[in-house]
Amino acid sequence: MGKFTPLIFSIALSACAQLPAFEPLKGESAARVTVSSWLLPLLRDIKSTQLLLCDVETPRQACNLERIGLDATGVGGVFLPLVVSLPLVEVKASRASLQVDINGIDATCTAGSIRPNTNHTLVEINNVYCNWLVVGNVVSNLKLSFDWDDPASGTFGGRYQIRFIGTGNGSGSGIYSAKVHS
Repeated sequence: MGKFTPLIFSIALSACAQLPAFEPLKGESAARVTVSSWLLPLLRDIKSTQLLLCDVETPRQACNLERIGLDATGVGGVFLPLVVSLPLVEVKASRASLQVDINGIDATCTAGSIRPNTNHTLVEINNVYCNWLVVGNVVSNLKLSFDWDDPASGTFGGRYQIRFIGTGNGSGSGIYSAKVHS
């Protein structure tokens, strides 16, 4: 039993990763109307569209190569710290494929379903299975709120939340900016 104690302890500890409270930014409700007219149809289109995502410090901050990727952290295996980056989402016909980088190594992920909420203030991308280095298997979920947008430049943003559970567990949240990059 003593040999398995570190393994059991690391699994129990990593399972404690909590998803922070998700509260969209206030004061930018006009984005709901325009997002419904230009962005949501792109998510349902049968033609593939790529979304470049950036973790930013303030709303409407430009998405650039220095800030590329949404961030999450966690613990995997026997206390292996995980640093996760999600720089790109490819959407097609209400499905999303995530490009995920874990500790500097690409993970292989399946496509997940895209589900907007009823008032078009956020979308959820659910049940994305990712495999990393053969032994790392997680199911990921991503929430993106729509707090601002600029249809002319193909940009939008708000708050994000990432959660992954499996052989590695963790989460991340913050403010994001995105650009349609097709």
